[in-house]
Amino acid sequence: MADKNKAILGRLLLVLAAALLCSRAGATPLDPDQQKGIRGATFEVVYPKPLKDSLSYEKPLPLELVPFIERTDKYYSVGTAFAIGGNRYVSAAHVIMAGVGSQYDAPLLREPGGKVYQIDQILKFSLHEDFVMFSLRDDPAPPPFAVNPKPTINESVYAVGNALGEGIVIRDGLYTSDTPEEQDGRWKWIRFSAAASPGNSGGPLLDHDGKVIGVVLRKSQNENLNYAVAISQVIGAKSAAMVDVRYSTRFPTMQASDTASLKAEFPLPKSFGDFDDKLIDLLETAADNDRIAYLSKHWKTIFPQNEKSAQLLNSLYFAEFPHLVEEQTDGLWDAFYPEERPQADLGHNGSVAAGTLSNVGLAYLRKPDDVTAAALYSDSKVFMDFVLKGIGLTRRVGPDAVKITSLGKARSDTTYVDGWGRKWQLRVWFIEYNDTVVVTASLPVPSGYAVMYNTVPTRNLHSTVELQKSLTKFIYLSYSGTLAQWHDYLLNKALLPAIFSTIDISFDYDKSFAYKSKRCAVNFTKDLQKISATSGLTLKFSFFEEGVLVVWDVAAITISDDVNGDTWLSLLRNHHPPGLLSDTFKSEWDKIVNRRHPYTGLAYRTDGRTVIESTLGAPTDANAYAYTMSYYVAGEKDADSMKALLSLLDKGTTILEH
Repeated sequence: MADKNKAILGRLLLVLAAALLCSRAGATPLDPDQQKGIRGATFEVVYPKPLKDSLSYEKPLPLELVPFIERTDKYYSVGTAFAIGGNRYVSAAHVIMAGVGSQYDAPLLREPGGKVYQIDQILKFSLHEDFVMFSLRDDPAPPPFAVNPKPTINESVYAVGNALGEGIVIRDGLYTSDTPEEQDGRWKWIRFSAAASPGNSGGPLLDHDGKVIGVVLRKSQNENLNYAVAISQVIGAKSAAMVDVRYSTRFPTMQASDTASLKAEFPLPKSFGDFDDKLIDLLETAADNDRIAYLSKHWKTIFPQNEKSAQLLNSLYFAEFPHLVEEQTDGLWDAFYPEERPQADLGHNGSVAAGTLSNVGLAYLRKPDDVTAAALYSDSKVFMDFVLKGIGLTRRVGPDAVKITSLGKARSDTTYVDGWGRKWQLRVWFIEYNDTVVVTASLPVPSGYAVMYNTVPTRNLHSTVELQKSLTKFIYLSYSGTLAQWHDYLLNKALLPAIFSTIDISFDYDKSFAYKSKRCAVNFTKDLQKISATSGLTLKFSFFEEGVLVVWDVAAITISDDVNGDTWLSLLRNHHPPGLLSDTFKSEWDKIVNRRHPYTGLAYRTDGRTVIESTLGAPTDANAYAYTMSYYVAGEKDADSMKALLSLLDKGTTILEH
């Protein structure tokens, strides 16, 4: 029994000890005067809500679903700042960065009563240490916080800030530890257990006497501990804007990942506008240099330079939807497209399909028949209204996601010629309510557009445009459409790729069709195949070697009696495969050169069609290329008729390159 009593007593003592520890760990409540002083020296950081909204929506925005404060406030609340005296205010760098390169006006400080104050000068700034010090234009000069530059671990602390954008709150906890910063351990973060919520960033971390020991920055991802930068670090910093960061960089179509760094500074003080311009210029220049350095370093492995490009240089795809040329994990280059491509109907035979591949948005827009090519290519609003139906942008309002139906006209509309001579239209739209931009690089094609698109923060506009320019060279695309669409497209000469200056396409409905380039010519009449406005013409462009160069040119011509029909003829340029390619390529070349099946000139049946194919001319294994011609007819057709059709195609085809 005595042993049992001892055990019970031991457990009671443990419980009592735990209770005592808990009571010691809790912070002593601040008295009302202290709390009043804290609130008087702590401010919200806010940005004026944009007065303009260029967007149109599928229905009126259900703003009644938004909380009252959020709905009626003229400002976005993004964080916290506090006074340390002498017209000096401190916040987190990332809070102020919300306004750098932004569509919004400069950030403001708002006191609890609602009055706002403009930032006058940025006095100190460190992107990597995540702090900023600044002055106000009309300093309200509140009683400032005192500073404790040497706080003690395990003492009580208070995290103060505009939690969740709903006013200043004070929450207690412990200063638990110091931890080295992640990059090189150049300083130590303060870690603390007081609760912190979105909006707390930039607020003061106080000791038990109400003195500032740090600036609240962020939550820990793995546990209920939060981070602050020591106030001594802020006060001891020099009057400069400093950036010293290391990061990973990679081009979207490539596998290699490099380490880049940016270490730079410029003198302060500066007005917020001048600071904004200088910092954005610094960041944009770094992004440009990183991309150029990456591509320069890896140029020998980038398509089409290296030998692992050979497979794609000897392949041919039908790519009405734009394909992205990418390096695979084994180093081989090939052309890919998103597997999931939801399609939206635009009416009048128009549609738009969109998907994402390697964080690159890709879309194919087939224009409705009642819209001319000139109207589509010249009107950014018409273009984007169609694209929106495929990419499905929405605006979140309370629990609702309201579809955006129009972005209006583009804010900028320029052209860019890629490395293959293709002329892209670069366009930018502003989305004011959330400070983002939609950026597109679109390539006019006979049936409409091939499109790259991204939605990014406004601050990333420049780097996104430059990245899209670099990516244009990696788009694999066929040019396809009805003869009526081709007629409409070819009228827009200013937007045609350079290669079209060497191509002549002409046709007379119900009479004749003619195609001529520096490589080949095809001529036929209605005796070979129906020629009408709804007949289809596809130029399958590809990348292939020509001597020591790689060119982008037509590798196949396909002409159908109807754009959706099962009867068509085609002319294909085949390449002599290099020795490093697989036996599949070599076997196909052997069939072409030696006229083995299917290139025998004899009709055969496949997939419900009658087909006849043959090799043109008399190529040998020493040739760099060889042409084949094919004729496909829906259903069953007798061999003699098929041979007569192939003979007509042969007579109307001339190989011009040597």
